[in-house]
Amino acid sequence: MQIYSPSSREEFSFCPRSFWLRKNGVIPQRIGYPELCGMGGNAIGKAMEVWNLAVMAGAQPTVEELIKEGVETLGVGYSTEAGHGRSIGSAKDQEFLDSLPALVEQGIRLLYRVNPLKQYAIIGAEVAFPHAGNARLDVLVKQPDGRGIVFDYKVKFGEMEEKWLDREFEKHFSGEQRLTYTTLTNTDMFGIILVVLKPRKDRRQIDPKVVVRTSPVTNQEKQVWLRDAQLLTPLMDHTLLIQSPALVPAKTFPHANQYGDCRYMDACLRYALDPEMMALDYITVERKQDDTAKSC
Repeated sequence: MQIYSPSSREEFSFCPRSFWLRKNGVIPQRIGYPELCGMGGNAIGKAMEVWNLAVMAGAQPTVEELIKEGVETLGVGYSTEAGHGRSIGSAKDQEFLDSLPALVEQGIRLLYRVNPLKQYAIIGAEVAFPHAGNARLDVLVKQPDGRGIVFDYKVKFGEMEEKWLDREFEKHFSGEQRLTYTTLTNTDMFGIILVVLKPRKDRRQIDPKVVVRTSPVTNQEKQVWLRDAQLLTPLMDHTLLIQSPALVPAKTFPHANQYGDCRYMDACLRYALDPEMMALDYITVERKQDDTAKSC
């Protein structure tokens, strides 16, 4: 049975209307800080993908080659969004965007120096699962005893004191990725490689660092997760068949998740889903239409 990707299931569980709007190509006209953080993290992740694939092939790219890959990925990502007619939301966000190439370089250099996977054999990178909404795991490694671990890269821009680290990892370990990827790969361990970077204009003393932690997964957890993920599929399929977002249930209050305010908060609460009013702050981009989980 087809299931949706981890990000789609998390979004649907948070707010079905948010899921509907995104799948129908409705996005804010302004590019805000959370999205810029995502672009920076994606750029670093792309460099790690190139590195891990090279290691699997018996090669070792230079750090400069990886930086070039990461910065180019960042540029392409922003240019793609700008090509849709989108723009930066504030002067502060523009300042952060200007700092991103240097932050991406810093993150890649840090990971290259620390090399958090050096003790493992890399056996998979950016592995796609078409039957799970085309979900893609970051990297799959093998321990000396032969057991596998799925690792996911996370990038945090800003303050991350030691007292907040436990909460950050707890947030990721309680998300959909942990059970999704261990189930799909038949492994019993999920890990996070957390990269903490300091924006250039942030005056606080924040030392860049890489922190790695793992979380075991039991077979019972995976069985319960798979059942629930499969039960969600027909509900999510049905939601995408609804013709208007006004007919899709939503989480109105609090209109925020672990990453901050929902990006459709104005659409729902300020504009009451009125198309003419929404056009002031939202645009619709063309998306490949497919009502099945295969397109997630």
